[in-house]
Amino acid sequence: MYFIISINMNINMILILNYYYMNIYSYPIKQLFYLIMYITFTSMNIMFLLPNMTLNLLIILIIFISGILVLFSYFICLLNNQNKKSNSLKLFLINLCFLLISIFQSMNNKLLFKNFNFNFYYQKNQMIKKLYLTPNYFIMITFIIMLIYMLFLVTKMCYLEDKPLRTYKWKK
Repeated sequence: MYFIISINMNINMILILNYYYMNIYSYPIKQLFYLIMYITFTSMNIMFLLPNMTLNLLIILIIFISGILVLFSYFICLLNNQNKKSNSLKLFLINLCFLLISIFQSMNNKLLFKNFNFNFYYQKNQMIKKLYLTPNYFIMITFIIMLIYMLFLVTKMCYLEDKPLRTYKWKK
């Protein structure tokens, strides 16, 4: 169990490094992808470490991050020069090295999670079961899918045929 938590935390670190390394000011769709993945892994960490929290935290995080992403995408679309290249191979190699180092480190460092109590399986099942009873699970899954879909649509609407919202002003 501690191995899963440590790998999950290391994936969070990789996502944060990717978010700052890539041209985040040029690609709002990449922002959307990285933020959704970060929300997913962060909520998984919270559910592993704090079993009494419910999955409503995921919905709150999606709403918060989607508001920030819409604000960023609006300001990004006002920029005129958006065609920047990213070095994907270099980023992939950095991520691979970081992931391998973190896996070896987490396999050797068993004392890190010695003080955690992992006997919360029954409590976690009782809390999560309340969310996924017959009327609630359909509403919750629909709400999460609708939020992600609306966020994607708003991000796509900011682009008009891959042009910025602000046009060039040519001097005569």
